[in-house]
Amino acid sequence: MKSRNIRRAVVIAVGCAGLLLQVTPATATHEADHRFTVFGTVQDTNDQVLVDEPVTLSIDGNKAIANTTTDEKGEYHIRLHVHNDDLGKIFDLSVRDDTRKVRVLFNPEDRQSERGTRVNFVVTPRTE
Repeated sequence: MKSRNIRRAVVIAVGCAGLLLQVTPATATHEADHRFTVFGTVQDTNDQVLVDEPVTLSIDGNKAIANTTTDEKGEYHIRLHVHNDDLGKIFDLSVRDDTRKVRVLFNPEDRQSERGTRVNFVVTPRTE
């Protein structure tokens, strides 16, 4: 009888743990040594920040691996999960027709500092 209660408690605990794992956000953060953030601002040539402007990170300019839009301050953030083997990889970062090369650079020995790079865009205002 006692072992049956223990088994039942284990089954309930495992089931509860499974439920907790299912609600883990898809945008979970990684430790600093596995995180690389590409961030910056997007504004037009009149110094106006652009809100809800699409920003795309891709490989070879055609395979999008991340998309986001700018916030009310014209800022964007794209967080990548990287490993030391990714050091030196090059991605394309695009806003409208402006594409920039982004190289993943960091000190592999530094496992504490945030890894990332800032890329700001200034684009021609759209004509309506």
